[in-house]
Formats: sequence, structure tokens, C-alpha cells
Amino acid sequence: MQDTHIAKNGKPAAILGVVLGAAVLVTGLINPALRGQDAPKPSFDSLFHGKWAEEFSKTFDKQLLIRDPSTHGWTAASWSLFHEGRDGVVAGSESWLYTKEEFEAPRLKTGISDTVARATAARKILEGQGVRLVIAIVPAKSRIYSEHLGRYAWSPAQTGFYDNLLTSLQQAGFDVIDLRPSLQAVKDREPAYFRTDTHWTPAGAQAAAQTIAARVATSGGLSTRRQGEEMRVTFKPAQALTGDLMTFLPLGPTFSANGPQAETFTQPAFEYVATDDTSGDGGLLGDAATPVILVGTSYSADERWGFAGFLEQNLGADLVNVADKGAGPFVPMNKLLSGSTLTEATPELVIWEIPERYVWMRPNETEGGKKQ
Repeated sequence: MQDTHIAKNGKPAAILGVVLGAAVLVTGLINPALRGQDAPKPSFDSLFHGKWAEEFSKTFDKQLLIRDPSTHGWTAASWSLFHEGRDGVVAGSESWLYTKEEFEAPRLKTGISDTVARATAARKILEGQGVRLVIAIVPAKSRIYSEHLGRYAWSPAQTGFYDNLLTSLQQAGFDVIDLRPSLQAVKDREPAYFRTDTHWTPAGAQAAAQTIAARVATSGGLSTRRQGEEMRVTFKPAQALTGDLMTFLPLGPTFSANGPQAETFTQPAFEYVATDDTSGDGGLLGDAATPVILVGTSYSADERWGFAGFLEQNLGADLVNVADKGAGPFVPMNKLLSGSTLTEATPELVIWEIPERYVWMRPNETEGGKKQ
């Protein structure tokens, strides 16, 4: 089993660790709440390597009555001095944040073989019901925006992971879509991923949907399409985004100005409107009740990004979205195959959105590293 960890230059952090550790040591010695037996005992080695400061932070949060303000203050100090947040986030340059899940890859080899096996089992069931399967691999944010990684870096094995995954799925006979070119192209115009969130932006979601729809059209298309109507998109006024990665950078209102600049986005809204073609009655032309089912993660499930809507718009066909925000890509597929949706919808196509990082994560981890 291969294990890939975050690679970075630790010398600046070590030097700053001594400074911060000394300051925190003084605070600990004069604070009555931290003089008990639970407070960690400092040593030069623990101070230099930052271990004592980390243990002190845990005790600090537990002991003080004003836990939230103390947490915010500690985080602000860590961000200002180290440019680091809490465990779970990797802080790149220009205040770009990345999930730690994109850097700790314990299953680079076994993850690919396991995914091919899972996909093969799913395809067998789907093909038994006359349903095609298309797989779209969502590249990691740190792959698309590697220029903002700063002092962090991927291993060579992880850099080549996406190509290896695509090749393995293609060799197994799957129709698998490479989303990297379209997401890279979006960067020339606007962000494809959020700076403080794990997910793609609506622009990134739209580009991915267009790429998938184009592949579907060239690989057989859909026999069932909406007739006499088309889906149109409008965008709501710009609104603030609290990125999911800011959870690991709890600064509170007092220290929020010290952290990454807030982001805004425009959420897409979708509606069907009648076309000039009066031959149709606004229904579906074809046999399938709902021709497409979308399976995936929060990249598909979260309506703020609009991926499902963009996909339905570009496919020109109705879509059922069974993606799940908190379960990773494999649990929703298992639920689809074992539930009644597949029978009720009678689709001709299932689109499976799989973020690459879930392939190398441990099987019992879901979005955010939570256990299933």
C-alpha cells in the first residue's frame, strides 16, 4: 500500500514555531486555567517542532471559559505567523485553500483497481436493464490550480494518478470523460474552482456539463429528448460564499479581516420555456420516462453550482439527480442499484460523477473525511 503525504518546506514554520511557542508558553504559565495537570509540559524539542503548541492549543480550547474567542485568536495567530489553518485544510499561496484529502493519498494503486471493480459491477447491473453508463472524473482542485500550492507539492505518483485512472477505466471498456481540458480552459476567463471551497464554480460546472453532453451526443446520443421546450438559465444576484474550507479556519467576526478575502458567486436558476417549435406539447419524445440519471457527490448535488441543471440543459432531456452531498460517489450508486429509482425512471443513460480524490481515499471515508 502506497502512502503519499504532504510535502512542504518546514524551516520557516519551525523558526516561527519557537517564537509562537515561547509566547504561548508565557500565556500558559500566567493563566490559572492552564496550570492544572492537563496542561502539556514544554521542552525545547516540542517547542521547536511545534508539538507543544499543538497540544497546548487543544488544552487551551478545553479549559478556557471563552472557548470560541480563544479558538478564533489562536487560529488568527496560526494563520498570521504560519499561514496555516486547522487540521483538514492546506493553505496555498494568495489565500487559496485546499482540502487535505487531496494531498493524503493512501490508496494510489489499490484505489484504481477497486474503482474499476466497483464500476464493472455497476455496469453489469445497468446493462442488464438496457442502461448505458458514462463516467466523468472530476479532477482535484489542486490539480487544476497547482500554481497556487505555494510550499506544498504532490508526489510524482499522485501527479500521474488521473491519467492512470482514465487508462484503467478505458482498458476495462468504460466510456470515461476527461474533464481537465474544459476546466483548464475556463481558467482563462473566470475561476473554475472556488478559492476557499472544495468545489467547482458555476462556470466550472457548466464547462463540465457541456463536455459530458458533447460526449453523449457523439457516442450514441439519447433517443428520448424534450420536445417543444428548452431549458434556459438565468443568474441570481451575486451573493456571499462561505467556503467549506473556511470551517478549518475559524476566525470569527473579530479576526475575519485577517483571513482570506470573502468570495461571491452568482447562482444559476433554470426553467423550461416554450420554443418556436409548435409541433410538440412540451413533453418528452421517446420511450424513457426519465432518460438520464445523475449519480455523484456534492459537485452534482449542491444546487448552488448548477451542475445538474447545466447538464439537463445541454443534454436537452429530463434528468433525475440522485447525487448525495455527504456520502462520496460510491454510496449513491449502491443506493441507485439497490433501490426503486432505476425501475421507476426507466432511464437509458446513467452519468456517474466521481471526484478523483475519492478513488485514493480509504473506503470508509466520505466527503470531508467523515466515516460512513
